[in-house]
Amino acid sequence: MASIARLNQHVAALLGSTSGLAVGASLGWNSLASQALRSAVGWEAIEADYVCAALPAAAGLGALCLPGLMWMSPSLSSSQAIAYVAVPPLAAGWIVVYLANYSYPMLLLGRTLTGLGVGVFTIMVPLYTSEISSRRYRYSSLVYFHVMLSLGIVCSYASSVKVSSLDFDLVPLQLHSVLCMLPSLLAVFCCYIPESHLQRINADDSEALRRLVEREHGDVADDAEMDREIEKTRKLAKALQKPQNRLKLLRDERFWRVFAVVTCVTLCQHLSGSYPVTFNALTLIDFTGSSQLTSAWLSLVCATSQLLGTILALTLVSRLGRRALLTSSAALMGLALILLGWFIMARETDPDLNNKYSWMPPTWIGLYFGSYGLGLAPLSSALLADAFPMELRVPAASAIAGLGWFLCLALNLQLSTLLMDLGLSGTLWLFAGFCWLGASIAGIAVRESAGKTLADLQEEFRIS
Repeated sequence: MASIARLNQHVAALLGSTSGLAVGASLGWNSLASQALRSAVGWEAIEADYVCAALPAAAGLGALCLPGLMWMSPSLSSSQAIAYVAVPPLAAGWIVVYLANYSYPMLLLGRTLTGLGVGVFTIMVPLYTSEISSRRYRYSSLVYFHVMLSLGIVCSYASSVKVSSLDFDLVPLQLHSVLCMLPSLLAVFCCYIPESHLQRINADDSEALRRLVEREHGDVADDAEMDREIEKTRKLAKALQKPQNRLKLLRDERFWRVFAVVTCVTLCQHLSGSYPVTFNALTLIDFTGSSQLTSAWLSLVCATSQLLGTILALTLVSRLGRRALLTSSAALMGLALILLGWFIMARETDPDLNNKYSWMPPTWIGLYFGSYGLGLAPLSSALLADAFPMELRVPAASAIAGLGWFLCLALNLQLSTLLMDLGLSGTLWLFAGFCWLGASIAGIAVRESAGKTLADLQEEFRIS
């Protein structure tokens, strides 16, 4: 029975994480679309920027509105929020984007709807996964979502390869949208995820609580220890189903200390340049040079390196812990950006570098993507899932994620200004500085929770 329970939690986590395919494809759509819109007749550069920025703007709005929606519908569980709140706007958004072709108002509307779904997915899927995962598998299960997200980016960049190879004067944007939409269809599986045990269990049913404790801990020989674990789990279920003590927690210094650490890690993730690079991968590779492969092919190779990095994180996180992977990931990202910026600056004085060392730019960009997948991408969202007490986990995660998305919005809208003021090398070095700042914060302040149940983590806040 124990092996069946383990299998069930992994299947449920994978089903919920299929939404990551839709999120990744939605993010990667921008790379080719931004180029196509800027080169289209009748389009202004600012209009293309607004279409590309609509997704992070709407994702931030969706994230910030989520606590209010959960408060107005107290019976809304994590699985229901995924199925009924995230899926409909994302599906409607893709349909509008397909019908829009090069229509500015419709593209703006479609990307806004898609962004609302993305904002909810990026919060609720990790929260749901943390609810259903046992202490032994929670670290790795929380990476599933970003494995799927990285796979979605790979699919969208593969679409760029296919569409770019066609002989058209104008990029067939509808075809690109359809190809990006195909992996998003698999997100329908997230509508069939079961409700978590903590959501449906009767907190006064001692026998059901005992079975849940045995699922987490195995057989507990000591009756007194079993009674303590049952009581902790009862408090956890009540905190999830009927949150209390929120004001008390808001006055707790421990909550704000954790909130500050997770916020800093999330902001460093966005300030590392991850989303501007993802949104503009084709443009960046076009500028830096791309050896023997086309820019579309090299962007696909780089996205694949991110996928491989995320798979590596999946296998290593339970052994090495989050702190080690976050620190090494951010440090390697910073190194890659420093080297790429150096090459771009050195090339200005020695143009022959393009021929001698044409392998360097794609190598450093690939290292950047792979390192991002190794830690900063999957583990910053994993921190949102189990860092906070049950009473405040949705508001706290929503506030941090919303702030991150709005920072992403500002960074994308101001990217051209940064490039004019600092140049590409200077902008990359600025991003590298934030990568190393994130590595320092992660190495010093991120706490490990491996081997602890959600009840154990709840108990640390000592809320009765």
